[in-house]
Amino acid sequence: MAVGHGDWEQISVINSKLRADGAAFTARDIDAAFRVLTWIRQEMIDQEEQPLIESQRDHLLRLAKGIRASRAERTLFFREDLFGEASWDILLALFIAGEEGYEMKMTAVCYESGVPMTTALRWIDRLIELGHVVKRANAYDARSSLLELSPETADKLRNYLEHVLSRHMSKSTPSPDS
Repeated sequence: MAVGHGDWEQISVINSKLRADGAAFTARDIDAAFRVLTWIRQEMIDQEEQPLIESQRDHLLRLAKGIRASRAERTLFFREDLFGEASWDILLALFIAGEEGYEMKMTAVCYESGVPMTTALRWIDRLIELGHVVKRANAYDARSSLLELSPETADKLRNYLEHVLSRHMSKSTPSPDS
């Protein structure tokens, strides 16, 4: 980014004030400083916007964790065999792992599903077949596989959580008409 022609008078005034030793800044010095200041300004703008993005991400992550926790807490009051949505528990576990930046081994995903291993493996195979889950080799342990949500499914789950969050937020906020 080059310094515009109209900026030279202002730069000349700044130049004379900044250089106490009498040496003038070159056009290259000024151009470099201008680029650095422009970069700093953009970084500041980006950082101001970042908390909003992080805040929304944190809300969705907290909601997903809350849904999982409330589902697990049902077994404190009712028999465990009354409930069974292994695929939903798998999707939630993989969503949370992806949002928190870690990968899940297939055995961990089976455990998170809350059903017997063979049942969990059948659901994982079905989710892979439907394109919701991606299975890949574990580069650090050839005996295990890693699972993650497909980008499309992660987006769908994020959209679902945003929908739930906005619906519940609008219900808890009184309307102006009431």
